[in-house]
Amino acid sequence: MWSCGCIVGEIIRRDPLFAEASEVEVLEKILDLVGTPNVNRQWPEFRSYVTAKGLKIRTRQPNWRSAAIGFPQAGIVSAVSCPLTHIGLDLMQGLLDLNPATRLTAKAALNHPWLTQEKPAPRERESMRQFVEGNNKLHDRRKRKNRSDNLEEEHDLKAQPHGAEGDSYVFGSESVNVEKYLRQLDKLREAETQSEQASGDGRPPEKLPRR
Repeated sequence: MWSCGCIVGEIIRRDPLFAEASEVEVLEKILDLVGTPNVNRQWPEFRSYVTAKGLKIRTRQPNWRSAAIGFPQAGIVSAVSCPLTHIGLDLMQGLLDLNPATRLTAKAALNHPWLTQEKPAPRERESMRQFVEGNNKLHDRRKRKNRSDNLEEEHDLKAQPHGAEGDSYVFGSESVNVEKYLRQLDKLREAETQSEQASGDGRPPEKLPRR
């Protein structure tokens, strides 16, 4: 649900909420937005985490309506065009609750008044922020190219000449015909027999054909 809140927030702001380079910077940015929780009252389990023991956190006040990192109110002039009503902000606060035990569940989020009563209209496609092609799109394009190459190779194999209809094959390959293979073996055996007979007559053996 936290990830869902981040996605909804990014759609509303048209800008990533916590796009920082390191985990420490991300944590700082999160606390700048939601404020420092009262650990003893709001999140008593926090100190039970191994990484939280001995961690010193600077006290911060919530900045949900900050134009720089939050969701400014409608009518406020801001570089970020994302007016959010009080009901909508309540949903964001529930999704981005630091305490997993009190964070909104999926059912509660779907039944929230912001979605059931206000029903915000979707944005026009042209107003959505355009992002530079990332690694996921590049990976998908390479995968499509590899799939296309495999289909071409399969087509080339099918286009190769095969035996007549009804022929049987060995070794699981259509390139080896059983009847032709057995006829070749018969020729080799006949040549070996002639060679042995010639050796018994004192004549030099004939050279066997190459296999």
